[in-house]
Order: sequence, then C-alpha cells, then structure tokens
Amino acid sequence: MMRDTRKLLRPVVQEEASDEAKEKLSGRNVASKTRGWDGGSAHDGSKGWTYVAESKPVWFLEDVGHVPSAMQRSRDGTCVLVGFEGDQTKICAYNRAEGCKEMEWNGGNEGSVLAIQETEGGCVWASTANLTLLRWRRNRQDPEQVMNLHPNTQRKSHEEIVPKDQMRRFMPWELEEKIFVQLEEGSPIHVSIHCVVVRKKSKPLPCWAASFSKEGHMLACAEPGNERPRVLVFDLPSAKLQQSIEGHEKGILSFAWHPLQSSILLSGSYDGTIRMWDLKAAKCLKIFRGHAGGVRTISVDESATFMYSGSGDHTLKMWDLKLQACLRSFQGGHPSAVLDTRLHSSGDFLYSCGGGPLGGACIMLWETKGLHFSDSGKLVTSWIQINPKKAGAVTVMDLCEESPDFLVTGATDKSLACWRVVRWKASRDASLGKGFLA
Repeated sequence: MMRDTRKLLRPVVQEEASDEAKEKLSGRNVASKTRGWDGGSAHDGSKGWTYVAESKPVWFLEDVGHVPSAMQRSRDGTCVLVGFEGDQTKICAYNRAEGCKEMEWNGGNEGSVLAIQETEGGCVWASTANLTLLRWRRNRQDPEQVMNLHPNTQRKSHEEIVPKDQMRRFMPWELEEKIFVQLEEGSPIHVSIHCVVVRKKSKPLPCWAASFSKEGHMLACAEPGNERPRVLVFDLPSAKLQQSIEGHEKGILSFAWHPLQSSILLSGSYDGTIRMWDLKAAKCLKIFRGHAGGVRTISVDESATFMYSGSGDHTLKMWDLKLQACLRSFQGGHPSAVLDTRLHSSGDFLYSCGGGPLGGACIMLWETKGLHFSDSGKLVTSWIQINPKKAGAVTVMDLCEESPDFLVTGATDKSLACWRVVRWKASRDASLGKGFLA
C-alpha cells in the first residue's frame, strides 16, 4: 500500500459544523482562504434548514499529475477511485476521509480512463478512450487482463506514396521518409537506393464515453467518431460484443443505466438529444429533445421516475421518464457547459459542476422536488471560483451521502478536493449560534 501525504490539508471535525459555517449562518462574511473559492449558503424557509457549502475543502491535493477523467467510490466506501486523462492509463485510490493515496494501478499506453468499476472478488475494471478494457486485482499494480473491444480501431498501415506537389495537403507528422533498396537490371551486385515519402500509420479515433452497469455485468461504449456512431454493449467478464445499435446523428458523450431494468440504457450526444435504448430488442424507445448543445452528463433517480441531464448549452434539465417529457430547466446558474452531475439518493438534491466565470470553476447544488412543471429549478447553494487563473473547470465528482454530504471533485488544473455541505437548523436566537446538523 502507498500513502501520499504531500500537499494535503487535514480534515475538519466532521461531528459538528465548522466555525466558518456558523459565521455564515449568523450573517458574517467569511473570506475564503483556499484558492479564492467563494463558499455559498442558502436558506429553505419552508423547512427551516440552511445549507452551507464551506469554501475551505476538507482536504485538497494541488497536483495529482494528470487531469481526472473518471471517478467512482470503492465497494467498501473508504476510498475514491480516480482515473486520469493521457496516453498512459492510470487509476489511483484516495482515502475518502483524508485524501491520502492508498493504491495505484497502471495499464500501459491504453489511453484516458472513461469509466471505473470495482466488482466482487476484488477486481477493478476500467474502460479507456482506445476502446480497451482492463482488469486489475485490488492488491496488484499491473493489469491481470487487457482486452481490445473493437478490433477495427487498430492502426492500419498506409503505403501510399505522396507526390511532392501534394505534400502540402498533409501535416508534417502525417508523413515520413521510407528508404528501400532495388536491384539494378543485369547485375545483382549494384543497387540503387530510393527515398520516397509515404503516409504514416493512422491513429484510431478516441472513444468519448463509457459506463459500467450497476451490477458490473455489462459495459456500454460509444463507437469512435462523430458521424452516426453506434452504441456498443459488451458482456463482462468475457468482453464479448452483445449489442450494436445506431441512431445518434453525432458523437456520443454520456451514458446512464436504468436503475431497475438492466436492459434499458440512456445515451446523450453532440446532436443535443438523449435516446432511451431497449438492448434486448435493439431499438430506440424514445428520443428526448430540448438541449441546444451536446448532452455531457445524465443521472437517473433510484425510482427511475426522473432523469437529469447537463449540456454544453449551460443548462440542466429534469425529465419525467414515464411521461417522456421535460418538466423543467435549471437556467441562470452555470456560466459554461455542465460537465458532470450527481443525484442525492433521496432524490431531493442534484449536484452539478463545470467551468466558472472567465474560465474558472463552478459547483452547484439544486433542489429537485416540489417544483415539478415549473419553469426553473431552485438553486440551493453554489461554489464559484473567483480567480480563474488558479483553478480549472471541475470535470468529475463523487458524492458520499452522510450527514453532512461529502463531495469529491476533480478539475482540469489536476487537483482533487473534498467539499463539505452542511445542512444546519438554527435556533430562534441566532446570536447564540446554536443549532444542529441534519
């Protein structure tokens, strides 16, 4: 086991609200001491609760080496498994309470990690942008199995000779010189050497989205490309292709599995639509239209009643899966594309993240119930980074539902942080600072 305690902020006491939270509740402004973050708070008058997002994280890792691209809790809930972008495939396990790195798994040059899943028996699975599936044992760093999910994505050699007058059509890295030897006629001794310019081996297009089913028995991947890509569904652990369905007009960006029916899959695309697929019948059941940008994230509540989607058009939408209609839009919150969402198991709240003003970062908490069919959702609280030069957009999140909630986030500045959201009920005499946590 490896533990990395460098650049680590120790956690605050979890049993009671911090002094910062209490000062926010009493009306005093608390300046952020961490990277310019502005913690938010809001009061729900109907229920008497105040929600406080502390501006100082429970723990913070400034530079983990690569941009986090996927995040998933371990089966025992003690760690957060984080996958990273880059040619080198890597996953790290960070202690959820303290942020210490406890384990690292390396997978070679298989590309960015798109999805992670830990299954029974101590196996850690990862799907990468190169359409490769890797499996590790929990206590071993090297992969036990590496499987190519789409043989057609292998690089193909092109021996095309490029005339000099056409070389400008290609980039320098697309061309290479190739030297070969040719025997002259009439003499096997004298040879002539020819040098020509040929096309280099073409690189396969990357996959943009992947998702493991809740039970870990299936994997959904997006076919590489941006023109009518297929949804590819594989069986685990055999990695055999079970289904291939076409329907989206542009590249697929996100997936979500139906929580009650393993044969139902939802996918979001650059074409602005969400499609509901019946994997057994290999057909599209419903197309949800409404977003003006690519659908980058999808979340479904445990009862499979509501679906929430985040898009490049800066909005969140709430959908009724049974009515197959959009109930409302969460507008006026995100200043840029919504990159990830996490729904609280109670179904009452939705976390969303993305970029902040002028390129900073933003995390928001929304109330999702009690406002059905209204025009806009209710923003409960938010974190907004006020110095964009010191933070990148938040790309991935993982929610640990306790009292209070703990939210782990990864950003494009290669940082990881754990945030604490306190639900606090104040007494009648606010000056005494009395109250209790939910």
